[in-house]
Amino acid sequence: MLKQHPLSAAFPSMSADDFQELKDSIENIGVQNQITLFEGMVIDGWHRYTAANELGLDCPERQLDVWIDPVAFVRAQNKDR
Repeated sequence: MLKQHPLSAAFPSMSADDFQELKDSIENIGVQNQITLFEGMVIDGWHRYTAANELGLDCPERQLDVWIDPVAFVRAQNKDR
């Protein structure tokens, strides 16, 4: 099982209702957007990863490109939170 990267953990978690909606969606159509890994941890997609694991489903993943600043990446991915 992967861990959540500290940069990702700095942002608020989803509400229980939002997480359940995500989980329901993943159960119906699978994970549509891959998670991103950095330093062996989930830097983006923690809720997708957790929901897929709870459902026993695979979660597609990719590595953060080496030229991308991880702080800027996390800020950009979570700007609406």
